[in-house]
Amino acid sequence: MALSIQIANQKTSHVNAYWRVTDVAIDVRRLVARVILSGYANADARLQGREADDEREFVFRDAEFLALAQSPASGTVYDAIATACYARIVQSPEFMGAIDV
Repeated sequence: MALSIQIANQKTSHVNAYWRVTDVAIDVRRLVARVILSGYANADARLQGREADDEREFVFRDAEFLALAQSPASGTVYDAIATACYARIVQSPEFMGAIDV
């Protein structure tokens, strides 16, 4: 599970077309979830073990956190968290129009 959208790295101008959740931190007491979405040139680059070229951080607090926490779970823990996060991330301006791959 990942997102496909072409976004240029602001430092290098390299275009990344494969974005995947690579880190999640959850603090239930403070109602905060932090998600790192890492960008790779493409899916093959990730599968070949190449380092991510770029990343974006998303922080979900309070009502957004509760919406994530109440999302229906299916599959692995990663799948449940990633599915809920991707649904919110594709609503952000930079990732609008991204395709779930």
